[in-house]
Amino acid sequence: MEAMAMLKAKTKPTAIGRVVAWAPAWLFLVAALAMPGAARAQQEDGAMMLNEADWPCPGKYRLAFSAAEVWAGPPPGPETDTWRDDADVRALAERLASPETMSDRTPDMVAAFAARIAGDPARDARLTLLFRGVLDELNLFRSFILEGIVGFVARRMLAADALAGFESELDALPDDGAAATEKTRKTLAYRRFWTARVIEKSEGEARFQCQRLNALEGKLGTLARAIAGHLD
Repeated sequence: MEAMAMLKAKTKPTAIGRVVAWAPAWLFLVAALAMPGAARAQQEDGAMMLNEADWPCPGKYRLAFSAAEVWAGPPPGPETDTWRDDADVRALAERLASPETMSDRTPDMVAAFAARIAGDPARDARLTLLFRGVLDELNLFRSFILEGIVGFVARRMLAADALAGFESELDALPDDGAAATEKTRKTLAYRRFWTARVIEKSEGEARFQCQRLNALEGKLGTLARAIAGHLD
């Protein structure tokens, strides 16, 4: 099954929902109270950002795909902001970028469009508009995935801090055999177990989102090459 199929499951990740189903409520109360200081994430232009050291995916951390990284055609300047005004370009860009459309189908879709506008004097300009539309749409999906990754990473960091605290408290308990001490030990061990589970779950979910991001980047490269290949 193609990696891009992983994008079909959810358009916008709902990171919290998949963990709420099994984690104890007290852990989320601790996380909510600790969030402002503990999650090493920053806000920039409305987007959550991570420090580079906290980025869990292969490759450099960046908020958006860049045309310069994949596009061999003329730079899509400000004039391409109007790609949505061309109904045919808009419809195709949205279909090509959709998680429902597998990457291996996209070159034929692009070729059919290029053949249909073969006699159009603005053919190259419209193909460039198509690339810009694909880039914008895939960057929208990328922003959804990044939101999910930031959520999982923040939860993992909060849980790691909580886990360290529980372990310190356990180490500090006396071996006096008192009933109160053993009750506290049992409670702390329980919380340590579930906190470790949150870390494990969050790391696994972050890795999955990284795979989705990688699939998205691969699709962008495939589309950029396919579209540029029809430029005169």
